[in-house]
Amino acid sequence: MKNSKLLDLFQLLTAKERPRLQELVYSPYYNKHQNSQKLLTYILEHFDAGFDSGLLTKEAAFKAIFPTEPYDVQRIKDVMTLLTRQVEQYLQLANYEKEPLAGQHHLLRELRTRKTSKYFEQAERQMRLSLEKTKDDGERHRWSYELESEADTYFMSQSARAQHQSIQHRANHLDRYYLLNKLRVSCEMINRSNIIKVKYETPFLDEVCQHLDENPERYAEEKLVFAYYRILKALTEPDNEEHYNALIKYLNEHATAFDLDEARGIYDYAKNYCIKKINSGKSEYLQRLFEVYKALLENQIIYQNGILTEWDYKNIVTVATRQKEFDWCHAFIEHNRPLLDPTQRDNAYTYNLAMYHYSRNQFKEAMTLLRDVEFTDIYYSLGAKTTLLRTYYELDELDAFFNMIDTFRTYLKRNKLISEYQYTVNNNLLKFAKKLAGLKNKKGVISKNAYDKEHQELQKAIANTPQITNVDWLKVKLAELG
Repeated sequence: MKNSKLLDLFQLLTAKERPRLQELVYSPYYNKHQNSQKLLTYILEHFDAGFDSGLLTKEAAFKAIFPTEPYDVQRIKDVMTLLTRQVEQYLQLANYEKEPLAGQHHLLRELRTRKTSKYFEQAERQMRLSLEKTKDDGERHRWSYELESEADTYFMSQSARAQHQSIQHRANHLDRYYLLNKLRVSCEMINRSNIIKVKYETPFLDEVCQHLDENPERYAEEKLVFAYYRILKALTEPDNEEHYNALIKYLNEHATAFDLDEARGIYDYAKNYCIKKINSGKSEYLQRLFEVYKALLENQIIYQNGILTEWDYKNIVTVATRQKEFDWCHAFIEHNRPLLDPTQRDNAYTYNLAMYHYSRNQFKEAMTLLRDVEFTDIYYSLGAKTTLLRTYYELDELDAFFNMIDTFRTYLKRNKLISEYQYTVNNNLLKFAKKLAGLKNKKGVISKNAYDKEHQELQKAIANTPQITNVDWLKVKLAELG
């Protein structure tokens, strides 16, 4: 059964979901086939033993289900196919349970088709109450459209023909659902085209923008529509910084009204805008990026199920130290340590505390933290090694510095997970760092003319090499050598 669809799907289930699957397969409402029940029981009993045990084979499963019959490969395949369909059915139901509005809509439709006016109207009221509590505007308009469709059909089936607004509400929700998702998808298309250089078509986008410009009061309550409209403007007119300012002002006023996942996604656009500006030389956007992160923290938007990702943790520390917000940074590191994923907590905490000490020129403290930590993640490993390299230089421990260059270069050559880009930028750092240290050793030893010539040549070589990590550090240290 190894590599079968059945076991591939089974591995998607958590330990808590497996008993629920068993309840479904053993339910006479969903399944009357005992053979698939026996197969599931067999898999549950032997799954933890793994494939190497030899127990999760077609032959072994067949013997467990049909102990007195000769092996028939087609018969066990048929049972596996049946159980596979039941696992798929479980996944469908699990997803359905996550969308209560879908269930309410299906109940509403069923009550309408069964012509139960009293209970239809009760279910309609209940669904409207649920929709009022929904923070996700897209889902609200989607299911409001479906509700108004049912309400309109129900109204038209009644004998009275008084005016009814369901069809108008239906049209309004359809318009808003389209506008929101048109803007949302268009923003993502433009964002991706900036990253992977691909051209997407965005028909009707100009008309949508014109419509919003001409009818702002009509959509005054549609906060997400205007959030994405401001993102769109910032993406398409990046040089007009008023669009970014308007987005941030709007987020500060309304972010807590959004669904958390939606709010995180919107703030991602704001972060990316700041990062692009920083990379283009506008250093003032580092402070703006810091403010975005502080807003995410203050409004609890950055946390996912109470967890702060190690990458957000690292990025916030990097921005805070570059802004020299040292007290704030240290408090952040300590306060958020318990909120990191336990499997990554120790490495993330140690690494970022080391970065904090390094940024404060507390090189020995940083070195002590990093030296004995084995980072399994490639980006932590590269970051730790480059920091150790710089620390040895700052402490004038040149023997350790040159040894670090050799071990770092070996690591780059042997690690198959390192991309070509990462190899290039780090290898260039090692090349120029070695020349930098060599020049440092020559100062006062060789003639001033010879020293000045080597200094200028190294400065020129660094300037003409486009891909070097920590290039600013190299330039600062070279300038210090005069």
